[in-house]
Amino acid sequence: MSSPIQRARSRSAPCSPEPTTAGSYSVLENFTGENGSAAGSVPRAGFTTGTDGAFYGTASAGGPANLGTVFRITEAGAFTGLANFSRPDGWFPSGAPVEDGTGGFLFPVAAGGDGGGGALLRIDPTTGVSPVAALGGMLGDAPDGRLFADNGFYIGVAGAGGNAGRGAAFRYSVANGAEFVATATTSTGSVSEGTLIRGSDGALYGTSREGGTFGRGTVYKINAAGTRTRVVALTGTAGAAPGQTARGALVLAPNGSFYGVAERGGAADAGVLFRILPSGTYSVVVAFGAGGPRSPRSGLVMGGDGMIYGTTAFGGSADAGTLIQLNPASDSSVVLAEFTGSGGARPEGDLVPGIDGKLYGTCVEGGTDGFGSVFSWSAEAGLETLVSFTGEGGAAPGAGGVDDGLGLVHTGGILPSADGTLYGVAAGGGAKGGGVAFRIRPETPFDTWKRTVVGDMGAGDLEDSDRDGTVLLVEYALGLSPNGFDQATPPAADLTVYPEGTRLAMLVPRDPLKNDVRLIVEVSESLSGLWTELGVSEGGGAFTGPGYVAGETGGSAVRVVEIRDIANIASFTQRFFRLRVERP
Repeated sequence: MSSPIQRARSRSAPCSPEPTTAGSYSVLENFTGENGSAAGSVPRAGFTTGTDGAFYGTASAGGPANLGTVFRITEAGAFTGLANFSRPDGWFPSGAPVEDGTGGFLFPVAAGGDGGGGALLRIDPTTGVSPVAALGGMLGDAPDGRLFADNGFYIGVAGAGGNAGRGAAFRYSVANGAEFVATATTSTGSVSEGTLIRGSDGALYGTSREGGTFGRGTVYKINAAGTRTRVVALTGTAGAAPGQTARGALVLAPNGSFYGVAERGGAADAGVLFRILPSGTYSVVVAFGAGGPRSPRSGLVMGGDGMIYGTTAFGGSADAGTLIQLNPASDSSVVLAEFTGSGGARPEGDLVPGIDGKLYGTCVEGGTDGFGSVFSWSAEAGLETLVSFTGEGGAAPGAGGVDDGLGLVHTGGILPSADGTLYGVAAGGGAKGGGVAFRIRPETPFDTWKRTVVGDMGAGDLEDSDRDGTVLLVEYALGLSPNGFDQATPPAADLTVYPEGTRLAMLVPRDPLKNDVRLIVEVSESLSGLWTELGVSEGGGAFTGPGYVAGETGGSAVRVVEIRDIANIASFTQRFFRLRVERP
């Protein structure tokens, strides 16, 4: 009366999988750009994680009016279009969403709105998107960059407009709406770059790409009273503060100093890495040379090890760019890695520290097919190319547009999740050229088994490559061979006599090292009826449940575990056992 059934269940097979050194690459959504499509196109302003674990982002085009869209992606890879931008509310997202403390997200758009100078919009995961404040006029036009969250206020910068026509800083709160903070001037610096940060003196600090005494850009600060003052006027290739065209936000180091980069300036006009002491004294820490690492196009980031990291767009033996490290305790720097071209070239966009201690980033050129790449770096593994974009599988982040009209380059974005999976958006490529949302899953023990035993890490979990009636996921979990008929067979249920009576039972092999599968033994009175769990092994762990009998011992060796029914067989006309194998 027993009828053993072995079944495997897996997540949906990924679209356009590509092997990577980190695991597998999956396109979660192809942004189409078609009129009426909720997917939109050119997702280049970055995205963020919500308290629900999902990722929220924006697209710059597509949708019914071709003005862009707002979307959500879950960790399982489910994509949902939440809303479409409109001219009255505002469009052209110019900064990644930030949480507003009430379950929603705030982000700037650079065009439209009641004032014509852009707006602040709010994402509600349930109801969609709505405007919360119009910009323009004294508040500034064309806000650039992610908002800075600060004790209930959300502070941003606009690249144009304001009292002097050179931009402004503004802030938003639920109680007061949008408020003027400070105006930008030619003297203090115009066309602000990146997100503001708060210094140890309580003032907000930022960089500008233009303006200042010499027109080469500035570092400025805004005090609590809203007064904006110039800290440093960059002087180009010579002078007291060599540098030109500051890039990215500043980094505040534990020593109290600010560090930043300029794309140009210095003696070779190849850019500089600079330091500003708490007193305001400016010094060049690294003057990039014409033949070496040069032209940093992205800001710096503070690593979990207390070191500061950044990239240059050129330099190295292939002149494809470099990854650099600065020790703020000594102001000493070192080139950690050189990009090879074939593995990626022209690193742009912010580096992202992962919880695993690695740094993650993107290249807008190079890779195997020339469409850019995603990379990681760690002290143990060095520089690794995680995926080379193929064009149809995604293209160089930033390829959907050079800049936002004010010179701010948007390069998509990547976010590492708690389990080490990377989620990202690329502004170009995809099946219809509108960009992609993608996932890079780290190599699991099952992936390694596919690569080394099956010979194809891209093989589907439910494939039966040797046509023996058992799919790969089950063969992996139970220690069977995928390359021919096994002498061993999947476990079957049998009648076993216990002191309590005769019951169905099954002997199940469990490998503690296979921590990426779930084994579930179930019983039912009907194949189509309700199945009851008798024993469950999560992630290679010990079986638990009312049906466990014996076999669980310590150590890492494979053990055979006995799982039995909870009822005597004499009480039923039919009874079914099954072992189900899943990927968590």
